[in-house]
Amino acid sequence: MPTGKCPGQDNQKLTVSLHPCPKCGYGVEMFSDELRIKCPKCKTEVVRETAPNCLQWCASARQCIGEERWKALFGDDGPAGREPVEK
Repeated sequence: MPTGKCPGQDNQKLTVSLHPCPKCGYGVEMFSDELRIKCPKCKTEVVRETAPNCLQWCASARQCIGEERWKALFGDDGPAGREPVEK
């Protein structure tokens, strides 16, 4: 029975990446669902350069939107770091 919850919202599927603080250069860990976070060293706000798009990073995105919509947006290759194109 469907729960209505996106399968990509499972916290076990989050990824982490390092982003340099613009003030002190400290490598701040940011999870794939975060847009901004305060640097633990100097308290400056570190902002992700581009907002995360779940269609690009979520392993369940194809299943979530369905095969037909996936191919309409990305073709057979998938997003590979590019934005979806609305038709």
